[in-house]
Amino acid sequence: MIPDEMIGTLHAHAYRALGQPTIAESKSKEWNEEYPQFKIGGKASMDDAGEMTGDDLLGKLSQYRMAMVDTDNWSNDVRNFNDYWGPWKQSNGYMDFTDLIEEAIHSVDKAPGDPSLMLGDEAQDWSKLEFELFCENWGKYADKVILAMDADQSLYQWRGADPEYFIDRRLPQERVHVLSQSYRVPKLVHDFSQTWIRKIRNRIDADYNPMERKGLIRTMCARYQDPERVVDDIHMQLDRGKSCMILTTCGYMLKPIIHALKEEGIPYHNPYRKQQAYWNPLQRKSKAVMPVDRVASFLNPKWGKRLKSVIPWSRQEITNWIKALRANDILKRGVMANLEDITAKFDPNNLGAFLSMFNNPEDGHRALFMDLQWFRDSLQSKHEKTLGPIIHATQVYGEQVPFETPQVIVGTIHSVKGGEADCVYIFPDVSYKACKGMGEHQRAQDAMRRVFYVGFTRAKEELVLCEPSSNLYMELN
Repeated sequence: MIPDEMIGTLHAHAYRALGQPTIAESKSKEWNEEYPQFKIGGKASMDDAGEMTGDDLLGKLSQYRMAMVDTDNWSNDVRNFNDYWGPWKQSNGYMDFTDLIEEAIHSVDKAPGDPSLMLGDEAQDWSKLEFELFCENWGKYADKVILAMDADQSLYQWRGADPEYFIDRRLPQERVHVLSQSYRVPKLVHDFSQTWIRKIRNRIDADYNPMERKGLIRTMCARYQDPERVVDDIHMQLDRGKSCMILTTCGYMLKPIIHALKEEGIPYHNPYRKQQAYWNPLQRKSKAVMPVDRVASFLNPKWGKRLKSVIPWSRQEITNWIKALRANDILKRGVMANLEDITAKFDPNNLGAFLSMFNNPEDGHRALFMDLQWFRDSLQSKHEKTLGPIIHATQVYGEQVPFETPQVIVGTIHSVKGGEADCVYIFPDVSYKACKGMGEHQRAQDAMRRVFYVGFTRAKEELVLCEPSSNLYMELN
């Protein structure tokens, strides 16, 4: 068995090998106070004046370094940023994420544990700097180095990933092993995606066999800004028991789609980006009562082990859902403030005590019948925003919704790499920056072609190509 400490990211291995230095990015507050003109720790995007933010500059600096670009070829604004960033790190004894790889190259001769076999997974997303550390530095001390990769699925050029570093160093054919059978992609999607990716000039062609099923590719007159037809189609797919995936190239493009899903009561999630709350309204967290927990607690007697008592909820369940109610309208004075004490003395067979918590006994009776519409109508406004869509989805798709995994995935193509669904909807729109880059550089066009290739190959049965919302898009043919 491989010890846990021998498994991890390159950054994690380098971090431990270097004695767990303080990471500069974790000191953003300290940096921001000293250099407010270069604030980091927010969202990397140009400000209102079109200037690059501190996050943009730090990201671009990392990209240059990961790609091992000579400093003479850095842009002036990045070079200026580094004139402050570099000395600040050095004076405080901090290292940024890129320093971990650079310093490991210079001072950590062998891979931690001095392994005889080294396996690098998802190597298509490594930068030139990471290849240098793993293959050229640590790899020369191992008996065998194995790289598992698919250069056609390289998605992270924005952080310095360089699939051409490996492509340009082609190995002898006898040292290359191709996994020749897909266990997801049907024939039509396979043929379409292979024709698409083969338009990239500098790549290694690796044939693989699709699944036996034929599959389906269709176009749909639907835009991400007007996704009603997609939502209607998803309803039909769900009625057939199929899973669905909705993909865009940028997160902001998902907002009107998610709004439409909420309006239609379609449960959705993104299991690959659980920290993205907007994509995961049904998410749960340990040691926290989340919106879905309040709805589930209200309904739990119907789906969990029903208590053999007059009042069907446990003390914790009652606390969870009652705390979401409007105290003044629904509950008697003092109930919400003393709820913990009241539930601590809770008698599950005392109907009168339960009904006495409500201003109107009818509210108590509707609660006992687990009336979802009553529950929604009784919510505080702050809870209506989060619990309302969950309740609506439960009313549309059944009271199992808070207890089951949604069959619809929403996300950017980057976020679902490795995922799959029966039916995949793809919108061809790209950002202004990506569109501009594609018009200027073949590498940028190839990079975006790889992004859509990953999106196409998520489909197990159907691939649906949607229409662009503007003139910023890539022709999907």
